[in-house]
Amino acid sequence: LVSAVAVIANPVVMFPVLKQQSEGVARGYFAARLLEGMVIVLGAIVLLTLVTVSRESADVVDGATEFGSIGAALLAARDWTDLIGTQLVFGVTALILNLSMFRSLLLPRFISIWGLIGAALAIVSTLSIMLLDLDPFSTTSIVLLLPIAVQEMVMAIWFIVKGFNLSAFGGESA
Repeated sequence: LVSAVAVIANPVVMFPVLKQQSEGVARGYFAARLLEGMVIVLGAIVLLTLVTVSRESADVVDGATEFGSIGAALLAARDWTDLIGTQLVFGVTALILNLSMFRSLLLPRFISIWGLIGAALAIVSTLSIMLLDLDPFSTTSIVLLLPIAVQEMVMAIWFIVKGFNLSAFGGESA
Protein backbone atom coordinates (compact mmCIF):
# COMPACT_ATOMS: atom_id res chain seq x y z
CA LEU A 1 0.00 0.00 0.00
CA VAL A 2 2.97 2.30 0.60
CA SER A 3 3.98 1.64 -3.00
CA ALA A 4 0.53 2.69 -4.21
CA VAL A 5 0.75 5.96 -2.27
CA ALA A 6 4.18 6.68 -3.78
CA VAL A 7 2.96 5.83 -7.28
CA ILE A 8 0.00 8.21 -6.91
CA ALA A 9 2.07 10.96 -5.25
CA ASN A 10 4.55 11.03 -8.14
CA PRO A 11 2.17 12.51 -10.74
CA VAL A 12 0.75 14.92 -8.16
CA VAL A 13 4.24 16.37 -7.78
CA MET A 14 5.04 16.17 -11.50
CA PHE A 15 1.72 17.58 -12.77
CA PRO A 16 2.61 21.30 -12.48
CA VAL A 17 5.92 20.71 -14.26
CA LEU A 18 4.49 18.55 -17.05
CA LYS A 19 1.49 20.87 -17.47
CA GLN A 20 3.80 23.72 -18.50
CA GLN A 21 4.83 21.64 -21.51
CA SER A 22 1.52 19.92 -22.29
CA GLU A 23 -1.62 19.75 -20.18
CA GLY A 24 -2.79 16.69 -22.13
CA VAL A 25 0.42 14.80 -21.40
CA ALA A 26 0.27 15.86 -17.75
CA ARG A 27 -3.31 14.60 -17.45
CA GLY A 28 -2.45 11.35 -19.27
CA TYR A 29 0.51 10.73 -16.98
CA PHE A 30 -1.62 11.48 -13.92
CA ALA A 31 -4.42 9.15 -15.06
CA ALA A 32 -2.05 6.31 -15.95
CA ARG A 33 -0.19 6.51 -12.63
CA LEU A 34 -3.53 6.67 -10.78
CA LEU A 35 -4.58 3.48 -12.59
CA GLU A 36 -1.25 1.88 -11.67
CA GLY A 37 -1.76 2.79 -8.01
CA MET A 38 -5.31 1.43 -8.01
CA VAL A 39 -4.16 -1.89 -9.48
CA ILE A 40 -1.43 -2.11 -6.81
CA VAL A 41 -4.11 -1.60 -4.14
CA LEU A 42 -6.25 -4.28 -5.80
CA GLY A 43 -3.28 -6.68 -5.67
CA ALA A 44 -2.81 -5.95 -1.97
CA ILE A 45 -6.51 -6.60 -1.33
CA VAL A 46 -6.22 -9.93 -3.15
CA LEU A 47 -3.26 -10.91 -0.94
CA LEU A 48 -5.16 -9.92 2.20
CA THR A 49 -8.12 -11.97 0.99
CA LEU A 50 -5.77 -14.91 0.53
CA VAL A 51 -4.77 -14.61 4.19
CA THR A 52 -8.45 -14.82 5.18
CA VAL A 53 -9.02 -17.85 2.94
CA SER A 54 -5.97 -19.62 4.38
CA ARG A 55 -7.20 -18.98 7.93
CA GLU A 56 -10.63 -20.34 7.07
CA SER A 57 -9.17 -23.41 5.38
CA ALA A 58 -7.12 -24.19 8.50
CA ASP A 59 -10.38 -24.51 10.44
CA VAL A 60 -12.11 -26.75 7.88
CA VAL A 61 -10.95 -30.27 7.10
CA ASP A 62 -13.66 -31.38 4.63
CA GLY A 63 -13.59 -28.27 2.41
CA ALA A 64 -9.82 -28.18 1.97
CA THR A 65 -10.01 -28.82 -1.79
CA GLU A 66 -12.31 -25.87 -2.38
CA PHE A 67 -10.11 -23.59 -0.29
CA GLY A 68 -7.06 -24.76 -2.23
CA SER A 69 -8.78 -23.86 -5.50
CA ILE A 70 -9.83 -20.48 -4.15
CA GLY A 71 -6.28 -19.85 -2.93
CA ALA A 72 -4.82 -20.77 -6.32
CA ALA A 73 -7.28 -18.45 -8.05
CA LEU A 74 -6.40 -15.59 -5.68
CA LEU A 75 -2.67 -16.12 -6.31
CA ALA A 76 -3.32 -16.06 -10.05
CA ALA A 77 -5.32 -12.84 -9.63
CA ARG A 78 -2.42 -11.32 -7.70
CA ASP A 79 0.04 -12.35 -10.44
CA TRP A 80 -2.16 -10.74 -13.10
CA THR A 81 -2.62 -7.52 -11.13
CA ASP A 82 1.15 -7.37 -10.69
CA LEU A 83 1.77 -7.87 -14.41
CA ILE A 84 -0.87 -5.39 -15.50
CA GLY A 85 -0.47 -2.78 -12.78
CA THR A 86 3.13 -2.69 -11.78
CA GLN A 87 4.68 -3.72 -15.07
CA LEU A 88 2.50 -2.99 -18.11
CA VAL A 89 0.97 0.27 -16.86
CA PHE A 90 4.36 1.29 -15.43
CA GLY A 91 5.89 0.79 -18.89
CA VAL A 92 3.25 3.06 -20.40
CA THR A 93 3.74 5.75 -17.73
CA ALA A 94 7.51 5.56 -18.22
CA LEU A 95 6.97 6.14 -21.95
CA ILE A 96 4.74 9.16 -21.25
CA LEU A 97 7.15 10.67 -18.72
CA ASN A 98 10.29 10.14 -20.78
CA LEU A 99 8.65 11.42 -23.96
CA SER A 100 7.63 14.55 -22.05
CA MET A 101 11.16 14.93 -20.66
CA PHE A 102 12.59 14.46 -24.17
CA ARG A 103 10.32 17.09 -25.70
CA SER A 104 10.68 19.61 -22.89
CA LEU A 105 14.44 19.25 -22.31
CA LEU A 106 13.78 19.24 -18.55
CA LEU A 107 16.14 16.28 -18.42
CA PRO A 108 19.18 15.63 -20.63
CA ARG A 109 18.08 13.90 -23.82
CA PHE A 110 20.34 10.87 -23.31
CA ILE A 111 18.50 10.04 -20.07
CA SER A 112 15.05 10.42 -21.63
CA ILE A 113 16.04 8.39 -24.74
CA TRP A 114 17.42 5.71 -22.42
CA GLY A 115 14.08 5.79 -20.58
CA LEU A 116 12.07 5.51 -23.80
CA ILE A 117 14.08 2.47 -24.88
CA GLY A 118 13.92 0.95 -21.40
CA ALA A 119 10.15 1.48 -21.15
CA ALA A 120 9.61 -0.16 -24.54
CA LEU A 121 11.74 -3.13 -23.46
CA ALA A 122 9.79 -3.36 -20.18
CA ILE A 123 6.54 -3.53 -22.14
CA VAL A 124 8.03 -6.24 -24.39
CA SER A 125 9.06 -8.19 -21.27
CA THR A 126 5.60 -7.89 -19.72
CA LEU A 127 3.79 -8.86 -22.91
CA SER A 128 6.16 -11.83 -23.31
CA ILE A 129 5.31 -12.97 -19.78
CA MET A 130 1.58 -12.51 -20.39
CA LEU A 131 1.30 -13.92 -23.91
CA LEU A 132 4.29 -16.23 -24.40
CA ASP A 133 4.47 -17.65 -20.87
CA LEU A 134 7.98 -16.26 -20.33
CA ASP A 135 9.20 -16.85 -16.78
CA PRO A 136 9.22 -13.44 -15.03
CA PHE A 137 12.51 -14.37 -13.35
CA SER A 138 14.20 -15.65 -16.51
CA THR A 139 17.44 -14.12 -17.75
CA THR A 140 15.57 -12.74 -20.78
CA SER A 141 13.00 -10.96 -18.63
CA ILE A 142 15.63 -9.54 -16.29
CA VAL A 143 17.78 -8.32 -19.20
CA LEU A 144 14.74 -6.63 -20.75
CA LEU A 145 13.85 -4.90 -17.46
CA LEU A 146 17.39 -3.87 -16.49
CA PRO A 147 17.63 -0.74 -18.71
CA ILE A 148 14.51 0.91 -17.23
CA ALA A 149 15.48 -0.10 -13.69
CA VAL A 150 18.88 1.55 -13.98
CA GLN A 151 17.48 4.55 -15.86
CA GLU A 152 14.90 5.18 -13.12
CA MET A 153 17.69 5.27 -10.53
CA VAL A 154 19.88 7.53 -12.68
CA MET A 155 16.94 9.87 -13.33
CA ALA A 156 16.15 10.05 -9.60
CA ILE A 157 19.79 10.84 -8.78
CA TRP A 158 19.86 13.45 -11.56
CA PHE A 159 16.75 15.17 -10.19
CA ILE A 160 18.15 15.12 -6.64
CA VAL A 161 21.60 16.42 -7.62
CA LYS A 162 20.87 18.67 -10.62
CA GLY A 163 17.11 19.22 -10.59
CA PHE A 164 15.09 20.07 -13.66
CA ASN A 165 16.64 22.03 -16.49
CA LEU A 166 14.47 25.08 -15.89
CA SER A 167 16.09 26.91 -18.78
CA ALA A 168 13.53 24.92 -20.78
CA PHE A 169 11.04 27.32 -19.11
CA GLY A 170 13.35 30.30 -19.37
CA GLY A 171 14.80 30.01 -15.83
CA GLU A 172 17.84 28.47 -14.16
CA SER A 173 18.32 24.81 -13.28
CA ALA A 174 16.79 23.84 -9.93
